[in-house]
Amino acid sequence: MARVGLVLGGGGAVGHGYHGGVLAALEDAAGFDARTADVIVGTSSGATVAGLLRAGLTGRDLAARACGEDASARARSVDARRGPRSSPPPHRGLRVGLGLPASPRGALAAARRRGDGRVGTILSALLPVGPVATVTAGGPLDRLFPDGWASRPLWIAAVGIDDGERVMFGRPGDPVTDVPTAVAASCALPGLFTPVLVDERRYIDGAVWSATNADTLTDEQLDLVIVSAPLSGGMSPLHRWQRRHLRREVARLRAAGTRVVVIEPSAADAAVMGVDIMNRRRRASVARHVRASMVQRFAGGDLVRELRAIGVS
Repeated sequence: MARVGLVLGGGGAVGHGYHGGVLAALEDAAGFDARTADVIVGTSSGATVAGLLRAGLTGRDLAARACGEDASARARSVDARRGPRSSPPPHRGLRVGLGLPASPRGALAAARRRGDGRVGTILSALLPVGPVATVTAGGPLDRLFPDGWASRPLWIAAVGIDDGERVMFGRPGDPVTDVPTAVAASCALPGLFTPVLVDERRYIDGAVWSATNADTLTDEQLDLVIVSAPLSGGMSPLHRWQRRHLRREVARLRAAGTRVVVIEPSAADAAVMGVDIMNRRRRASVARHVRASMVQRFAGGDLVRELRAIGVS
C-alpha cells in the first residue's frame, strides 16, 4: 500500500488559516483526507494543525473552524472531549521583549555546529526569554490524547535552546512528552514566548531550525510527501530564507527516491496573508481565499496526478 507523508510548516495564526484552506482543498479537489497520512510532521502553527488532524478533525473541519462556520458532528465530538479552551494572548504584533540573552551557551553551541539550523538557533539563543506563557499554545489539544500521544505517527519539531539541537517529539528515540506540551514547545517563538521545559531541558519553536523540517522524512520510505508551506510565499528576507531551506529539504527527499509535492502561496495568496503572521484577524479570510485558489490549482495539477499515480486519490 502507498505510504504518504504530510508536512505542515510554520506560519503563525495566518499559517493556521492557510493550512485549513489547503487541507480542505485537498479533500474538495483530490479526495485526499489528510488524517490518513502515514506520518504527519508539524512545525510551530503546523504542529497545532497536525495535532488536530490526529485528534480526528478533517481539513474541511479545520477550514470551517478558521472561518467561524458551523462545526460538523465529528468536530463537535472532538470538542466534547476537550476541556475549557484557554484564551490566546491579545494580538499586539511581533514585539520582542528586552533583557539578557536567553542562552549564551546555546548560541555558542550552535555556532560550533555547521549545516542546517545554525543561523536560526544562534539568533534565537541571543534573544531574551519571551514574556508570554506558552501554555495557551497547546490549549487547543488539551485532553484530546488521553494516552499522551497520538496512536498514529505524529512528529512535532522543536529546538533545544541550550544546545541548538533539533528534536522531533513523537519520533522513536527522541524526547518523550505529551502532545500539548510538544505543540507548545514547537510554537514557542523566541523572544516572544517562554521556552517550554521537558525533562529539565528548554525547547523553543521548531521553525528556528526550519519552517518545515521535511528532511526528517528522508529515511521513512514514503511514496509521496505533501508539504504545505505558508512561509514559502512572499518576497521578504524571511520568506526567501525559508524557501531556500525548503528547496534543500525537498532535494534530499527526492534524492532518496521520494515523490514530493510542495504547496506554496501564490502571489495572490501572499497578498491576502499579509506580513504579520500572528494576526488572527486574517485567519478566516486566508482560509477562504486559499481554499478557493487551491481547488483551482489542484484540479488536474501535479498533486492530483501524484496521488492517482500511487493509488491514493
